[in-house]
Formats: sequence, structure tokens, C-alpha cells
Amino acid sequence: MCNKIKNKITGFGSIEILVASAIISVAFVGLMTTATMSLRILDLSTNRLKASFLLEEGLEATKVIRDNGWTTALGSMDPFQTYYFVFEDFTWKSTSVNTFIDGVYERKIVVPNRIQREIGTDDIVLSGSTYSDLGTRGFTYVVSWSDGKATSTESIYGYIMNIFE
Repeated sequence: MCNKIKNKITGFGSIEILVASAIISVAFVGLMTTATMSLRILDLSTNRLKASFLLEEGLEATKVIRDNGWTTALGSMDPFQTYYFVFEDFTWKSTSVNTFIDGVYERKIVVPNRIQREIGTDDIVLSGSTYSDLGTRGFTYVVSWSDGKATSTESIYGYIMNIFE
């Protein structure tokens, strides 16, 4: 009789070990899944942050290009054409040749048509005015990158004025 009780207790310990192993395995898989998702989210937010910095740098590059000569640089850009930035000879220049930043990010500028202003108030209008402001240009800055399965894009629209002539 004593032998039968001992065997039942030994079998019960094996079940406890099996249940404990299953609980630890489920917890470990859950932690690994959480860590993987966290790294993916971190990667996405890092790409968006870099894109925001590249947009800001694009705005600053546009100011440098403006300062180097409105007529030869910004004022002569063709409407609805795509331009890119390149840093050469210690200054920023616009070019029609695409260059990828870090081999990942594409930054481009799309120049809309000339800015039109309302006669009398000088407010910027989308259409209906015959008064073109040759000293103001609008720009759409776009930074795009591929994050594996899709292309992500950040953009901003801004104006720049010829303040030197």
C-alpha cells in the first residue's frame, strides 16, 4: 500500500514540472513578441524623425540657395518640375539629378506655378489674379523612404521670398 502512494506523489511532481515549463514558455514567447514589436516601432519612429530632420534641412538649404542668388537659382526654377539638393563646393545647390541620402531617403522639391497675389491687398490667392509675385516662390518638400513593404512619405509646403533684391 505504501508503494502505491509513493508512485502517485512522484507522478504529481512530473505534472507540476510540465505545467511550470509551459507557463515559462508562454511567458518567454510573449516577451519575445513584445520585444520584436517594440524594435519595429522604434525603427519606424526613427525613420520618421530622420525624415523630419531632412525636411528641416531642406528648408535651410533653400534659404542658402536663395542667398546665393535668386535669379540664377530659385527664381529660374521651372514650375511643376522636381528638383533635388546636393551639397558641393561648400554650399547647397539644386539639381535635377536624384541623390539618395544614406542610400535610403529621397528628398525632392516640387515648385508650383508662380505665386499670385490679390491686387490691392497682396494676399496670396490660388487663382483668378493677373498679378504674379516674381519675388515669392512656393515649394513642396517631400522626403520618402522604403520601409520594407511600402514607401513612407513626409512632406511640407512653404514659401520663400527674395529679400535681397
